[in-house]
Amino acid sequence: MKLILTGTTGFVGAEVLAQCLANSSIDSVVVLSRRPLPSSSSHPKLKVLVLDDFTNYSEAVLEELADTNAEETKRVNIDYTITGAQTFAKNLAPHLGNGRRFRFVYTSGMLTERNQEASLWVKGEYRKIRGEVENQLISCAANHSDVFEVMITKPGGIVGKDNWTPQLLSDTARMIKVDVAAASMLNLVLNGGKQTLENQDMIEKGRAALGAA
Repeated sequence: MKLILTGTTGFVGAEVLAQCLANSSIDSVVVLSRRPLPSSSSHPKLKVLVLDDFTNYSEAVLEELADTNAEETKRVNIDYTITGAQTFAKNLAPHLGNGRRFRFVYTSGMLTERNQEASLWVKGEYRKIRGEVENQLISCAANHSDVFEVMITKPGGIVGKDNWTPQLLSDTARMIKVDVAAASMLNLVLNGGKQTLENQDMIEKGRAALGAA
């Protein structure tokens, strides 16, 4: 299996990349980044494509992404993500063949709001921006349902894998360890799942995946 990853220079993205490179079910990982990766760039399974503009995918970039099955605040959160999803749905997904569907896993957040008319007291604009991304991704998946599917993860507070917080307290506070979050996302890419995973869903799926590894 060949994967496309974005956001790999971040806390969660770096863990997702590390688990992808270690997973024997994944043959190739293509990272889309605005700058070179600080580490792992020499791994034989990894190819890094540095893009200046995430709203424009050249033919050369699309050729590198072929045969895959598995990305200002509004510009970064909405335009980049939706352009990627629409480009993959139209240009990559139809060529997978054998009844396969391109799996697009998007990491959102626990408090995002899909209702754009909702009145929110805390971080309302940002929460609705992320909610609008979810709405547009769901719409994109519906428009290309025969070849393209979207799965949205909504983690709570993400903490380090060695965080000392007791498990019960961590679950109650809606926290999730970074390796568990990454494992749940990778499991979705490999095996599919329901369209929206809340924090507890991610914890259960991620722990099961790590326990089976």
